[in-house]
Amino acid sequence: MQEYEIVRVGGLIEAKGKSSYNQLVANFSCPLNNDLEHFLKNTAIENQKKHISRTSLVYASIEEQKVLVGYYSLAIQILTLEDDMSKSIRKIITGFTDSRKNNVPVFLIGQMGKNYYNGYNKLISGEELFAQAIKDIKETQKLVGGRIVMIECKDDEKLKHFYSETLGLKKIEHDQENNLLTYIAKISNFQV
Repeated sequence: MQEYEIVRVGGLIEAKGKSSYNQLVANFSCPLNNDLEHFLKNTAIENQKKHISRTSLVYASIEEQKVLVGYYSLAIQILTLEDDMSKSIRKIITGFTDSRKNNVPVFLIGQMGKNYYNGYNKLISGEELFAQAIKDIKETQKLVGGRIVMIECKDDEKLKHFYSETLGLKKIEHDQENNLLTYIAKISNFQV
């Protein structure tokens, strides 16, 4: 099994500066979703400075060289539970079937993407990239609590299949305003 090295964007910028970061991510390419490429190259540093999210770069070794194979960005978000939400979903999210809580903090995987430059996407699977994000979430969970991981995505058949069938997340909402689907799971569902 491939070992991955995780590089935190905040630590990288502190140690080497913004120009080094820009050089490291310059060849990141994700033709399947240009938003992922744009976020990494244009938004990740700003979100870091504003304490909105934390981005981690994932490296693999190929022929004794470290290459950027993907990244993920994590944040805390408030999930608002609608009054008409089913009791079973409410129980997954809050631990209660009644409406004691309507605003619940969750761990958001805001961005997650593989690097298609030079075929580096083949050095990590989507499941492995997700597992790296879950490792970070579990470490944070030990310090601050929390029970739910959430992902929002476009209404795309491949993404829906990946999140629900491959990863086992449950679809709970469709944000009409942003045309995004919301998927959740209990963090304890994942063994990493």
